Amino acid sequence: MRTISVGGLSVIWERAKDGDRLQFFNMDFDPTARATFWNVVTGNFFIWTSLVTVNQGTMQRFLAVPTYEASQITLIIFVEFTIITKCISCFSGLIVYAKYYNCGPLTAGFIKKLDKIIPFYVMDTSKQLPGLSGLFVAGLYTTALSTVSTFLNAVSGTIYRDFVEPFMPTTKSERKALNILKLITLTVGLISTGLIFLVEEVGSILRLAVTAPVLGVFTMGMLLPMINSKGAIGGLLGSIMFTLFVTVGNQIYIWNGAIKDHFNPLNTCGCNLTQPINTVHIGNITCKN
Repeated sequence: MRTISVGGLSVIWERAKDGDRLQFFNMDFDPTARATFWNVVTGNFFIWTSLVTVNQGTMQRFLAVPTYEASQITLIIFVEFTIITKCISCFSGLIVYAKYYNCGPLTAGFIKKLDKIIPFYVMDTSKQLPGLSGLFVAGLYTTALSTVSTFLNAVSGTIYRDFVEPFMPTTKSERKALNILKLITLTVGLISTGLIFLVEEVGSILRLAVTAPVLGVFTMGMLLPMINSKGAIGGLLGSIMFTLFVTVGNQIYIWNGAIKDHFNPLNTCGCNLTQPINTVHIGNITCKN
């Protein structure tokens, strides 16, 4: 329906092409470039390998099925639907661009951050469809709560098994263990809620700083059996410190204005503006109707 509303697939493709939004094979080897073929493929390979193979929440879901064959089927379904979801997300981005190609919400000052453009699009296009915006919000909450509940359970179980259970008596009751797990889950949930404000500022750098070291430890365990626990812990901590140094340093430079993201700008030729535009873009903006 939204594809038809902007003129069809051909219009979406042409507007994205004219706006230089289709950069599939940017073969630039510059490591400081924001998005090239090489850093996108390499980065996503390690991120998704870590998510599928060593992530506690993901592995918990794979191990919840009764047989090894069922876990393989679960993995295949997970990969297939992940690819479908990513394709839908990319196509949704092209639809949003085709909608606002001559009136960028960020450039016009309707939104303050780029990550608000999808909610803005939904609210803007669902005015004549009562309930659609509420369905969108409900979907967001459902997805978020499902993901959060899984990882809260995984983190709490790991903390209990590795740091609490070794110090408990062997004759502990199941009720006592359950109460401790509930307390750990509540504590982790409160900490996660408090960290929302930190994550809002630093983005995903904390996740990136931990993902590679954890994947490295598991890979080392498979390929280098002579490594002991002290070496693994030392390598993990050293790797985390190095990646934190790089990612936090990058974020500090961004906050200080030394590093700026140069996004392809959107013009405002088609905007019916009722407020002044205070956003400044460096570069050429061509008005094309």
